[in-house]
Amino acid sequence: MTPDRFSGDANDFRERMIWLIQNFAGKPTRYKMLETQFGISARKWQNVCNRAQQPSIEMVAALASIYPFFLSWMVMGKAQTIMQLDPTEPGWFKTLLSSVEGATNAQTDILHRYADRLLEDFGIPTSSSDTSATNAARREKLAEALRESPKASPKVPGPTSKT
Repeated sequence: MTPDRFSGDANDFRERMIWLIQNFAGKPTRYKMLETQFGISARKWQNVCNRAQQPSIEMVAALASIYPFFLSWMVMGKAQTIMQLDPTEPGWFKTLLSSVEGATNAQTDILHRYADRLLEDFGIPTSSSDTSATNAARREKLAEALRESPKASPKVPGPTSKT
């Protein structure tokens, strides 16, 4: 039997969670099963489904761990993408850029947000007075370096210390 199509209030986060629980958690002991699997009390799961409380972030994380393909819809009410990125994996940044290939505004935004952290990874020196935020040529130089670089990925930016 296939799950029912969602027909609730798409703007209501709790309704989306209830639909997911009712259609994908086992019956008739779904709350006990969720408690056993995630350590969140059956009573809390039941309260959410009875609309007596809002779901907790732990509940969202629990459902997302087994239904990752519903994460965007569950949280935001619409499916954004089927692609998920793990910034600890090699090549994540190139994957991000290639996923928005052709969407120049999105690529520009991504390069603008990350450029200052990544410039030095590609051998482009930075200074505090001339950043990618104020210099479009620097963003283009980074974009070119990313397209041509033999590196699998820039290193993942971590905490920096000031000396």
